[in-house]
Amino acid sequence: MDRCHSSLALSRLFCVIVVLLATFSGKALAQAVSYSYVGDTYTNADPPYTTADNLTGTFSTAAPIPPNFSGDATALVTSLSFDDSVAVRTLADSTLCRFDIATDATGTIIDWALLIRQSDTGPTENQHSIETYSGGLSIPDIDQAGFDFSTGNTDCSGIALGPFATTPAAASDAWTDTRADAGENIASIPTLSAWSLLAMSMIMLCIGGFFANRRSSASV
Repeated sequence: MDRCHSSLALSRLFCVIVVLLATFSGKALAQAVSYSYVGDTYTNADPPYTTADNLTGTFSTAAPIPPNFSGDATALVTSLSFDDSVAVRTLADSTLCRFDIATDATGTIIDWALLIRQSDTGPTENQHSIETYSGGLSIPDIDQAGFDFSTGNTDCSGIALGPFATTPAAASDAWTDTRADAGENIASIPTLSAWSLLAMSMIMLCIGGFFANRRSSASV
């Protein structure tokens, strides 16, 4: 009888461990990733911009952007910082007017169309704007940054920039990311579906073992 109760307790403990492992193995695959961009130096620049300056930026997501993704990635962005060498845009003080991303079969960014506008412009201030386009998502390739001629704009409406700086957008290999640092290895890590199937199989086994122990206990 004692052996049956001990076996039943061990089965219950095993089931709890399986459920916890299934939960955390799924979470382990979804790790935060940062994507960083380095543009070429400006070919046209009004002061205070210079032709020695360039656009750089980083944004983060809670999990890697999926392979073969194409579309609006705004909802995926958890943090952001883009610097045009004169001013910096972050999520705290910006509106993502457009944030379209396309990735290849490995999840690497290959095309993009980003338009980021200052959202906390004062009534007498000139709205700051940063945009970068790869050319593959309907807009010619260009990095462009500057300030609105007019004052007080806080939204994504059309503006005329001045001063401003421009250059053709850098190639897609200007993007780097931290997927490898986050432990993602597409070739060696099972997909979430594989983890789910494994977890379900183990859960079914422990449920079967639980009822088998119940029957053994009842027959003693």
